[in-house]
Amino acid sequence: MHRFTGIPKRSYENFSGAHIDKLMKKAKVKPAVNQIKVRPWLTHPETVNYCQNQDIIVQAYSPLVKGYKVRNSMLIEIAKEANATPGQVLVAFSLARKIVALPKSANVKRKKENLEAINTKLSTEQGERLMALDEYY
Repeated sequence: MHRFTGIPKRSYENFSGAHIDKLMKKAKVKPAVNQIKVRPWLTHPETVNYCQNQDIIVQAYSPLVKGYKVRNSMLIEIAKEANATPGQVLVAFSLARKIVALPKSANVKRKKENLEAINTKLSTEQGERLMALDEYY
């Protein structure tokens, strides 16, 4: 376990359930946070479920995919249905899965838009359509 000024590290990046199991065999303190790239094209259902079952917070690193997927036809369709922007749908997707989203933007307008995503509610069917975009890489 890493230590910084005597405080055990409690957040990790890109750990799978198997990695966390291995860590827990030696760790004295359970991880509090696991930060992973998670979005509709990379859903990590096993890791997310494992962490949530262990009361480990999942943080979605780069949930907006750096803007590369905002023109995806399914995402645009769902955004129109939800009366939201594609970015808001991506943040709402994380929130609906009880994942902490960490969208990054230097643009003040997009920062405000990202915050307003908390008001975007996705239906179960919309969430399933987004989950179906998973590319399993």
